[in-house]
Amino acid sequence: MKAAPLTIALLCICLLLTLTPGGCPLRGGSTNQNDNAAANGNLNSDDAGRNANSADGNVNGAANANDNAAVNANDNSAPPPIAPGFWEIVSGDLLQNGPVDLAYMALNADHTVDFHYYMPELNIAVGQTGIYSVAGSVLLLGFGTPPTPVMLVFDQPDADTLHLMSDGGDELVLSRAAEIPEQFQCLPLTPVHTYTGLPRPDERTGMAYDGSRLWYTTDASVLQAIDPAHGTPGETHVLTTPLVHAYQGGAFWVVSGSGAMEQAERRRLDNTLLDEIDTRVDLGEANRIEVLAWESRDNVLWVHGSLPDHSADRFLRVACLGEPDELLGIDEFDVAISAMSWHGRELWAIVSGMVVQLDMTALRGEVTYRVDLPGIRWRGIAWAGDAMFLIGANDDGGVLVEVDPG
Repeated sequence: MKAAPLTIALLCICLLLTLTPGGCPLRGGSTNQNDNAAANGNLNSDDAGRNANSADGNVNGAANANDNAAVNANDNSAPPPIAPGFWEIVSGDLLQNGPVDLAYMALNADHTVDFHYYMPELNIAVGQTGIYSVAGSVLLLGFGTPPTPVMLVFDQPDADTLHLMSDGGDELVLSRAAEIPEQFQCLPLTPVHTYTGLPRPDERTGMAYDGSRLWYTTDASVLQAIDPAHGTPGETHVLTTPLVHAYQGGAFWVVSGSGAMEQAERRRLDNTLLDEIDTRVDLGEANRIEVLAWESRDNVLWVHGSLPDHSADRFLRVACLGEPDELLGIDEFDVAISAMSWHGRELWAIVSGMVVQLDMTALRGEVTYRVDLPGIRWRGIAWAGDAMFLIGANDDGGVLVEVDPG
């Protein structure tokens, strides 16, 4: 049977007029949906593309809103709406993409939907919150701000089984679950202070703390100082290599973000070059440098990025207090990281919009956190003493948040 065009149009309008709650990025890669750059908690950078083939709330093989997509919502033979609850993925390729596996879906009574993804080898959870509506045998999902509508056809053989289908032939079979296991959840990261209206950060910047101020690179390639106590912008500087990620002894570790991707430099605010590392020439291990973090206890520079052919991501540990620079070791960690910062013996990183506390001995995530502030794409992370700060961007500019991991 055919779906009523008016019904479908009204569903899409309702979704577009509804604000999306905060959450974590959906993984997917639909050929039928455009990239939604405003998806909650997501990153507009190469890392999101490597972690999955879509940066934001797109669904692999999502159905087009055409006449064959669904049953008329007014037809008496249409199935009853899906009851709210938790659903565990049993089998199927729909919604699956990249190194993250869709593990659970939660349809909530308030018409929000939570997708829980998981990276089993790294013990990192990734999620996405959106909205949903049901009409007949159509499950209409919306992700991002404003929501991008995605339509799927569903069937329920029984009360505890859900079958989702796309017009492209992809399917997903789910079984009703009593709860979402803890390892698949992103724990809330409580905002303590939020400062808005700051200069917009570059999508490839990290953040660094020099002992009194936070620093990040704006989308105008300017190094911007921020007072962490009040969130007020301060002085600015221009460096030849613009993207800041770490601070060590009076100078900043920076990368170019394009061109010389295998090189990192350490520069003072007056642009004086103090040190440089070329992974191919100095370390004998060609590797793209995406992010950097300085571990002050052991005086080690941690480098993370992909191989030149983008085939895998890994950590390089570098001793660089003297010359020549020495490669201390390589640790495979095959997921893209957009920013990272050491706090004592703990390395914290932004992975697909999540804040992850990493166990660098086991090379796995310990805890994955989400920040419930919708519409913000997180760029950098830094610790100022025992306070954690995140820099991100929304439609109005830069946003600095102090958060409490508990």
